[in-house]
Amino acid sequence: YASFDYSGRFFGTPENPRGTVDINCQKCGYGDYFIDSAYLRVTVDGLDTVLHQADIFRSKMKTAINGRLDLSRKQGFLESAFYYTNGNGSASDLTAGMIRLDYDLPDTGEIEITADINELDLRLADHFIPDTLGLKGSISGKATATGYIEDPEFALFLRVTGAGAKQITFDTILVRAAYEEEMLRMEQLDIY
Repeated sequence: YASFDYSGRFFGTPENPRGTVDINCQKCGYGDYFIDSAYLRVTVDGLDTVLHQADIFRSKMKTAINGRLDLSRKQGFLESAFYYTNGNGSASDLTAGMIRLDYDLPDTGEIEITADINELDLRLADHFIPDTLGLKGSISGKATATGYIEDPEFALFLRVTGAGAKQITFDTILVRAAYEEEMLRMEQLDIY
């Protein structure tokens, strides 16, 4: 059975709220997707929201998330690190990669969004998506979105090392692509 509890305190005005909340969940889920446990701590200080810690455990996998959202300046970051655990809730030394998203969305309409992927283990898909293709390998890279929101430009670089699915494997896959002026350009695709 699922359990859910929270504690915390908020004060101030709706325009300037302040406080911290801790949330715990055991065996929570929706539909066919369940997590073993989750813990979340959020602090709000006016328009600045800090996600101090969010630890999510599922099937011997820990996802650790932290971030900051500044609503007044419309900028912030979100960082997720993935770890294999030994099944008792403590993370092992074996990391399964990291993703970091930084964003800046000023009122001028210009955007700057960057996503960095650092050695993300493709086997993670098995923990989050049932009946996957048996992916293997790791992926690193960077994706950016810049320019004006009405006509953004995108750039992508990915390196997949030891890539494979079921019976197919590759040493390395390199992808470099860009989207500018309503045109997608594949600049590099190397598979070896």
